[in-house]
Amino acid sequence: MNQTIANLYIDQSQPDITSISEKCMLVRLNMDILLLILVSVAISAFLKAFFSLFFDSKTIIHNQLPPGPPPLPLIGNVFWLYTPISKLESHIRSLHAKFGPIITIHLVSRPFIMVADRFIAYKALIQNGATFADRPAGAIAAARVLDKSQNSISSSPYGPTLRLLRGNLATGIFPPFTGKSTSSCS
Repeated sequence: MNQTIANLYIDQSQPDITSISEKCMLVRLNMDILLLILVSVAISAFLKAFFSLFFDSKTIIHNQLPPGPPPLPLIGNVFWLYTPISKLESHIRSLHAKFGPIITIHLVSRPFIMVADRFIAYKALIQNGATFADRPAGAIAAARVLDKSQNSISSSPYGPTLRLLRGNLATGIFPPFTGKSTSSCS
């Protein structure tokens, strides 16, 4: 009986050659699959960036945007990456001096429009506020996943529902006027 227990310990202490070689083959196979996936994703990203330079399906939209520095595919404008925050305002001012009071800055793949003239900003936000008030389609699509009813201020599109929710927030949650109570210096 003791010999059989000793034989079991001896058998367990010796590694099984077939199981080790099978494990190595599985690891190699998994690494090969991972390498294939990484290479195919890299090639796909390169081809998308290359073809978007020549065959852009949004050329009509790009032609309607205000001028700005040319973006790189998948990155946008590179100056965001190397400009320190302390010098960002002066860099944006130099872009306004070069391209005019309205410029387009691309951050990753989204265009951002910056307005430097207060009269143009007033005309865009006050006189034509309903035109620019809605959220981008991607933000609303992401909000649909998180909030199916879209009955929240953060996810509802511009319209009567949003105006009602903002009115309820202003009258029901926030006090009517708290400026004097917080600004007294006594």
